[in-house]
Amino acid sequence: MRASENPFAVQRIHALPFQFEGTESLESVQQRFWDQVEQGQRRQGLLGQHGSGKSTLLRELGQYWQARNLDVVWLNGANLRFGLAGQRAKRPLLDSRQRVLLIDSAERLSAWDWVRIRWRFGRLPILQTAHSADRTPVLYHCRSTYGLFEELCRELLGGRWMEFNSTFPAADRRQIFVEHGGDIRQCFFDLFDRLAQGTGPFGQSTRIIEPPGPRVIDVSEA
Repeated sequence: MRASENPFAVQRIHALPFQFEGTESLESVQQRFWDQVEQGQRRQGLLGQHGSGKSTLLRELGQYWQARNLDVVWLNGANLRFGLAGQRAKRPLLDSRQRVLLIDSAERLSAWDWVRIRWRFGRLPILQTAHSADRTPVLYHCRSTYGLFEELCRELLGGRWMEFNSTFPAADRRQIFVEHGGDIRQCFFDLFDRLAQGTGPFGQSTRIIEPPGPRVIDVSEA
């Protein structure tokens, strides 16, 4: 099979919806964000360790608001120069539409970056992802558990779950989870490589066959 057919391919992982705990939902989280904005908390955070789904939840909230005609501004702390490139050096004009600023990887921003952001975007409500809360109120805590890892594996594998389970037992999957410190994204990359090398489930016959040319996989948004 080709890389895109691997159950743990990046594009398949990227398509997984965020899994909420308990009775939480996208609707309840987004409503709480705006309620807290009205109470004066204009900057809030999605907290969690690496690979816990923060970027996925941020993306889904942004898409939810865009679908409802909100003006969503996206920035990434990992490449802020690109995020601000091409924008005029002035504050955005006010209009009748609500605006919100979403920042991924906010922990990578310097004090000077925050000065630039505040000068460029004024007092827009901000929702950011980070690994630690600092002084920012936490809107939602994304938690990484082995149970969630198993649930997402089942969703990715679909009808091949039983075969996967028999050739790659739970003890091995739990060891992968522990080795990567609960980083579910890295666990998926590990499983992708094992399957690509023919060392995982489904045997050597499923070894990945790459198309001609260099292999380039973007894992930044997985």
